[in-house]
Amino acid sequence: MKASAVAWVLKRYRILITLMTLISCVAGFVYSMYVMKPVYTSKVLMIITTVDELMIQKFDYVTILANRQLVQTYTEIMQSNRVLQRIAAELGNSITTEQLSAALSVSQVGGTEIIEISARDNEPQQAANIANTTANVFIQHIGETFKVNNLKILDTAVPGKAPVQPSHLLHTIVATLLGLAIAVAAALTYVYIRQPVGMPGVLDEEVKLLARVPPSKRLRNNWAKVEEVLNNKAIKNCYLFLQTLLVEKAALGKAILLTSITPQENKLTIAEGLVVTLIQSGYRVTLVNTDFTGKSRIIPYMLQGEAFSENIPVTGGRPAAPSRG
Repeated sequence: MKASAVAWVLKRYRILITLMTLISCVAGFVYSMYVMKPVYTSKVLMIITTVDELMIQKFDYVTILANRQLVQTYTEIMQSNRVLQRIAAELGNSITTEQLSAALSVSQVGGTEIIEISARDNEPQQAANIANTTANVFIQHIGETFKVNNLKILDTAVPGKAPVQPSHLLHTIVATLLGLAIAVAAALTYVYIRQPVGMPGVLDEEVKLLARVPPSKRLRNNWAKVEEVLNNKAIKNCYLFLQTLLVEKAALGKAILLTSITPQENKLTIAEGLVVTLIQSGYRVTLVNTDFTGKSRIIPYMLQGEAFSENIPVTGGRPAAPSRG
């Protein structure tokens, strides 16, 4: 689809696209604010110290490096199933090990000997309980398993005052962009399937525009007769009205008038395939686009390569047959 056609679609369906975008924006905000559960985080900071106070005099760079390597080991041990089961039992089995594993985040702080334990939950108090319980249970586990007491708590977890998720602004922006993309895609798909003749470039590959007749008072008066025919009960429920017009003998084939009978449409609604088929069958097709309020135009099309006059006069209330150029 050409850029001119895309611009036409965006302009033609701008109200619908804007409406869908606004609905998506409001829906995203409401969903983020009232449907999504808030998520709170709490964290505990722990540090690895020397094993024995007598070693303080020997506390050198090698010891620091060893402690930093030990942090990585402790981080993996803290997330093992055995430790998670002890933490879950300490919490009263109100949370499973799978849920606990998803809620906990254990990491080393900036390559130091400090371990950060972060817990996430929908309740701020529960998040703090999980983080503090994890730290206490792990200290006990290390003491029982390795017979050492080299972990100290620097900061205990406190309930978070504000949720970290969801981000209402982010969800609203994403929903707005998604709604805009869906609206534009829907409009382009609808027009691509329907292929209205009024859209620029629809027939450019098959036929050529000869001329456009601008609106005039004379033409609008003649369209009153067409409107009378379209209001006939026998055809008022038909979507398209086709009428064979008599043309001068000099003109080849026949002229067919195709127009929408729905006044509010303000454009033709004929599929590209129908127009091209008629032209390739030897018919001279004159497409008339009108909303019966004065905005009328006559668009004659022809196959590529045929030579006709580009001046299409309007006489007697109908387009005169183009003569050979």
